Amino acid sequence: MKIIFIIAFLFIILSGAFFNSLAQPLFKPVAPLTETPTEEFVFAVFGDNRPEHKAIEQPQVYKHIIREINKSSATLAINTGDLVDGVVDLETQRLQFAEFIKVSRRLSIPLYTVIGNHDVAGRQEIQDLYLKLICPKLYYSFDLNHCHFIFLDSETIGEEGSIPWEQLKWLAKDLENVIVTTNHIFIFLHRPLFSAGPHKGGCLDRYPEERDELLKLFVRFNVDAIFCGHEHIYHKSVHNGVTQYITGGAGAPLHKNFDEIKDYPGAFHHYLFVKVSPKRYEVEVKIPKGYGN
Repeated sequence: MKIIFIIAFLFIILSGAFFNSLAQPLFKPVAPLTETPTEEFVFAVFGDNRPEHKAIEQPQVYKHIIREINKSSATLAINTGDLVDGVVDLETQRLQFAEFIKVSRRLSIPLYTVIGNHDVAGRQEIQDLYLKLICPKLYYSFDLNHCHFIFLDSETIGEEGSIPWEQLKWLAKDLENVIVTTNHIFIFLHRPLFSAGPHKGGCLDRYPEERDELLKLFVRFNVDAIFCGHEHIYHKSVHNGVTQYITGGAGAPLHKNFDEIKDYPGAFHHYLFVKVSPKRYEVEVKIPKGYGN
């Protein structure tokens, strides 16, 4: 009986019926969350949960992070990209996205995503698959509990490592329209503005003048923090009053050694809890139980 079930399941996958059931986006960023009675709340941030070596199964550490978040008081979770390993044929990418969806559905709170380089691989057909299965928009924003959340796309095909003009115009207009009662503005994207790991020249520092203009925009509109991934480390830095957090420790191979740095102390599996109150926010780095050094 077990063998018959396995054969039937494989037939469903190969026939495409399994993927048709996932045709509707799992995560709907255009649908705002319900406001809570208090302005104090917690959200979780993590990124780069992808497996290695073109594997389909999600890493155990990512599954463990989900279990820990479900036991917390967090009201939403945000993934900064590289959901899957990708860089493969289209059908394997479908399997990888399906596995990510299956595992991520275990979260008891809404999950919002930005697209990472492994999630698109510079290919239009894979980007279309991401839009169909994961998230219907590449960049978007919403308000929650007097906070403004902005999600950007650093992976525009042919312009990777930048925020192209059309998206930049949308961003400027979005920031101009932030309501006056907003306490905090948070930005999420995959590639850091400022590299701290092995991807120097491959983050938004690929185009430093454009990156600096983007930072000026964030400074002008009093953005509180930028959360990104891409580099498989934890790192915090401050640039003209805007704090950047790199959180790339949700499962991908860690960047322990790069350039002239050996045993980098920020190379550990982790996720973040952001505790928000009207006048301040605090970021707590969490190491999943059993994954400490």
